[in-house]
Amino acid sequence: MEGLGAYGEATAFNLLEPRRDVMAENDRFGVLLTDYGWAELGEVLKPYVQTGPIGKYISSNGLTFDGAFLHLSFTPSQVQGRIASDMEIYIPLAFVKFVATNVSENSKKIGFA
Repeated sequence: MEGLGAYGEATAFNLLEPRRDVMAENDRFGVLLTDYGWAELGEVLKPYVQTGPIGKYISSNGLTFDGAFLHLSFTPSQVQGRIASDMEIYIPLAFVKFVATNVSENSKKIGFA
């Protein structure tokens, strides 16, 4: 497969591909960051952070892999009005530990509130 190393790991070729949408209409995405990611971005991410049984995470209804970044989109209602208008943020993939998705009716089964 082009862009993958011998063991299927990501290489510069597939990380720099154009944007790929991975969302379906009713999906929710939960994103956990590395400790370093929280340390570097924690203050600017405060409006987007949720807390649940798994600890701090970012929940979004829109997620795209965009080169070396994870692109997330939010509406004010998604973050309990902590933002005034629709927002999009980009997080370096190096700060992302884990991404989970499922339809919103099952979101508590994987630890998201």
